[in-house]
Amino acid sequence: MYYSELHEWIQIEKGRGKVGISKRAQKKLDMIIHVQLPIVGQRVKCGEKIAKLESTKSAVDIYSPVSGTIVKVNEVLKEDIRLINDFPEEEGYIFEITLAHPEEVKKLIPQAKYLHRENTLHMYYSESHEWIQIEKERGRVGISKRAQKELGAIIYVQLPIVGQGVKCGEEVAVLESTKSAIDIYSPVSGTIVKVNKNLKKDVALINDFPEEEGYIFEITLTHPEEVKKLIPQAKYLSRKDNT
Repeated sequence: MYYSELHEWIQIEKGRGKVGISKRAQKKLDMIIHVQLPIVGQRVKCGEKIAKLESTKSAVDIYSPVSGTIVKVNEVLKEDIRLINDFPEEEGYIFEITLAHPEEVKKLIPQAKYLHRENTLHMYYSESHEWIQIEKERGRVGISKRAQKELGAIIYVQLPIVGQGVKCGEEVAVLESTKSAIDIYSPVSGTIVKVNKNLKKDVALINDFPEEEGYIFEITLTHPEEVKKLIPQAKYLSRKDNT
């Protein structure tokens, strides 16, 4: 089994994959009440929107983790939606697909690495409410849930440039919401190595999951000692103004 950055999973056997959402994604969505299934025979590209889930909290798009042709959908979900809530990585799968480009699987996250990922990551926050999740001198950066809540619905993200060198505290991105526009500052010095292109396709990710799939960019740390000036997650979350 493999996982995408957006928490879809795929189980592969003989050039064919069964696809669904991870337990973590289901837990974040809470009670899913409707699934818009794809169409059998439909051809899709890796990263293309393919289905939609509606829950008691929100509605999210599901993206295909690989390119291929839909060969089967889980019709049972129409009769018993509880399956995707109770068994999201088993009977609650969404569809099956033939793999047009099996090599795309190499870009996905192996199950063991995915399951242990949260335990190996360390999250810190800046005073201006950016967060950074660090693993081996590389950090993933975004805005806190509190910052998103204060901004309201974010409608546009101006991403930084891959390869760009930034200093700690330097302006690196811009967010526009229905209320205002704000600058995003890098919590550490380093080089931008990746931006979240999914935000261009679905800006709702930063509203629904600002500290997860809605991250903004990734950066290599040139001065890891700067992290000591940031606020550890437990301390940040315990602050009264975050309750």
